[in-house]
Order: sequence, then C-alpha cells, then structure tokens
Amino acid sequence: MMDTETVGMIGLGLMGTALTERLLAAGYGVRVYNRSREKADPLITRGAEWADNPLATCNRVLISLYTTETVEAVLGQLDDGLRPGTTLIAACWRLPSGPVSARRTTAR
Repeated sequence: MMDTETVGMIGLGLMGTALTERLLAAGYGVRVYNRSREKADPLITRGAEWADNPLATCNRVLISLYTTETVEAVLGQLDDGLRPGTTLIAACWRLPSGPVSARRTTAR
C-alpha cells in the first residue's frame, strides 16, 4: 500500500459512501462524519474512522451533502474546527446557490 494522507468525508449518502469506498480501496485513510452516525458503521467496518469533526483533523475534506441548507447547517456546526490551509472539496448533488457562507467560512 502506498503512503497516503488521511482525508475527511462529510456526508454519507449515496455519493459520500461511494467516494469513501473508493478512497479506502485506493489505500487512503478516511475519517467520516454524518449527522446520523449509524450510516458510518458499514464504512467503519471497512476501515474508515469516525471523526466528530473532520475539519479539525484532516488537511483535505470532501463535502457530499444534498442541499445548500444542509451544507450551511453542517458547516455551521463544524467550522470552528476549520484550520488555515484546509482544502474543502465540494462533491455535492447540487451546487450551492449561496457562495456567501462559503466565503465566510473560508475567510477564517
């Protein structure tokens, strides 16, 4: 297995689960977060780790959430853990219609 960093995944719906499975298969460590923790159990069984706040522990974090409101709600709960230099990657079903909150978060 190659030497890779651990990445974070926020949102474990269809897309977030599939992305996490691919990252694990490629040898990446993945720290997962979902509002309903039980959705993480099958991925934890496959090698993912639970993270109460992936923004606080990973340099690269994928966000796979369905609506702008959900993105804002979840990031609102977690953004106090966001560190300078963290890369956020939006893997959303819909592009957020409100970049203002994203700018507010990234300005920190």
